[in-house]
Amino acid sequence: MTDHRSLTDDVSRTARDAAYVAVGLGVLGVQRAQVRRRELMGRLGRASGDFQGRVGELQGRLGSIHGRLGDLAGASTALQQQLERFGDALGDLPAEARTALVELDGTLDAMITKLETAVEPLEEKLPVPARDVVRQARSQVSDARRQVHRRIRQLAS
Repeated sequence: MTDHRSLTDDVSRTARDAAYVAVGLGVLGVQRAQVRRRELMGRLGRASGDFQGRVGELQGRLGSIHGRLGDLAGASTALQQQLERFGDALGDLPAEARTALVELDGTLDAMITKLETAVEPLEEKLPVPARDVVRQARSQVSDARRQVHRRIRQLAS
């Protein structure tokens, strides 16, 4: 009977040890999962902070560009007003001066075309929002340049 009892005690101890081992492994697994979760949360937090920082920086740059576009629009209006005053003064110029003005206008057009051709490849490398802002600015400058060109042609005739 002692053999039977000793065998029963051995089986009970082995089963209890196995249960303790299973519980211990479960605790270790939960702790490991918590450590990995904390590491992942830390990585995500840093990545999110970096992303938000970059978005904020881009918003600042776009705000600056938007401000510059406003300045450009104001300059365009001022230029148009100056051209009107300039046109009134040009009416009294001799024909040679008007011809020289038209030639100067043609030279400026050629220079602007060269500059735009050089800038276009750079513009294509910009992020889409910045590219759109640059295109809008170029459009406004082009409109102002057409107005200047038209006014000079009117004055020369």
